Amino acid sequence: MKAGEFADRGKYEDISKVIIFASHNILSPEITPQGYALLKLMQSYLELDMFMSLKLHTETTIARGREELLIFNNLLQEYKPFNVLKNWNVPKGHTHQHAFNDIENKGVTQNYNTKLGKKKNAPLKILKVNEADLIANMIRDALDHLDDFTETQRNLNEPSDDHEKSSNNLLHVSLGSALQPCSLREIEAKHVDTSGFEQLHIKIGQRLTRILEKNIRISKEERIQVYQMMRVRYETKTNWEQQVDILQADKDWHIFTQLLLIFGIVVDGTEHHLALILPYDEPVTHRSAALRSRDKDLRFTCVRSRHGTNSAVISVNSVVRGALFIQDYGGFPDDYLVFEVVDDDMWWRMKSLTLITKAQL
Repeated sequence: MKAGEFADRGKYEDISKVIIFASHNILSPEITPQGYALLKLMQSYLELDMFMSLKLHTETTIARGREELLIFNNLLQEYKPFNVLKNWNVPKGHTHQHAFNDIENKGVTQNYNTKLGKKKNAPLKILKVNEADLIANMIRDALDHLDDFTETQRNLNEPSDDHEKSSNNLLHVSLGSALQPCSLREIEAKHVDTSGFEQLHIKIGQRLTRILEKNIRISKEERIQVYQMMRVRYETKTNWEQQVDILQADKDWHIFTQLLLIFGIVVDGTEHHLALILPYDEPVTHRSAALRSRDKDLRFTCVRSRHGTNSAVISVNSVVRGALFIQDYGGFPDDYLVFEVVDDDMWWRMKSLTLITKAQL
């Protein structure tokens, strides 16, 4: 990394999010206890950073943040003996001690932190508004949101240049980048060397049987409309804003299931939008005691993919949002670590999400 490559205000924050995943195999407790203690401290610091950067706080987030602050202080005391020459009495090592009191007194940190002025070439504007101005702005924002919602709905109901379609006229999921229709026999032949596409026509029939609540049999000659892109809209758990993830069907793109194929199939005159997926719901067993201890210390969430022959077909409306996985090179080949801090919504969802194994799809 060369100096000057990053001029963004969040460069060090972004680096801190990936450095633990990049170095946990090197800074192991057996090789370097000092390095491992630093990783645990960095993980807690990152948790505090996520709490402090929330754009909306509740009593729950404040309480959980204060709990994390106690954990951070304990980990800092564990690390200090490894670096006795370091002077920890510095402003940046002290400000977070009062962070949650400040949030309660002043509001969320984006209202008063210094990030506003650190973005390259971005002017810093300080505005003073009275109550009437604030109410007028809120009304204007609501009207703009309504206009955007109406325009989005209109676009979803009208064919676009890339043939994007909403799934059953819902705003939650829409599909785009359509390819030429082809038969299931052609799809299976094209992916004969790709695990997960075996008996695709049978899996589609099973899924449609559950959706339509009647027996559906699909032949290999049935033609489907394949899509290369899925746009998923979801409400964030942290501030209830509407966000959009654009997902692609590719072996290198992952959510909690791996998207292998996105397609539409017509049954009784209605096109149903489905996806062939490889679930990541295998029990994470047979991991060494060292890996289990590492996962606990660094708060990693490990998931494991099924064998390709156990792929499944789901409705695209089952997709909530996108996620990012990082392969766990210290574990089994099919083990991945969830990159929870990709954004505040994913980070907060993972704190209340119960992962199940062997899901019945």
